[in-house]
Amino acid sequence: MKEEISMFQFDHIAFYVSSLEKSARFYQKLFDLKPIPNPFPQGKVWFELGANLQLHLIENSKGIAFASDRNHISFSTISLEDFTARLDHAGVGWSDFNGNLRTIRVRPDGVQQIYLQDPDGYWIEVNDISQ
Repeated sequence: MKEEISMFQFDHIAFYVSSLEKSARFYQKLFDLKPIPNPFPQGKVWFELGANLQLHLIENSKGIAFASDRNHISFSTISLEDFTARLDHAGVGWSDFNGNLRTIRVRPDGVQQIYLQDPDGYWIEVNDISQ
């Protein structure tokens, strides 16, 4: 059976942020993201996420950002234990999906996951797919 090729593929996630400098530093430091060139250098920072995926941070001139408890991006890591230690060292709080602090959720498929928020309140899931 011939595999159908999708007309679309994931390209990027864009977040409006209240402080471009603060948010760019947060993502670059905690997730070791590499900035990439973008055609709109004023008020925007783009990061490579790997495999043709990008994160675009866009500074909102009004100094506000939208965040919902269900909208999130997700990263996978080879060691959730090492990452939670990094968060603890940086003083960044984390929890399970229900908000239980410093608690790792184990999904029915065995994948471990945690949640944290960036400086504007956007939710970030980090899971350990190596389990």
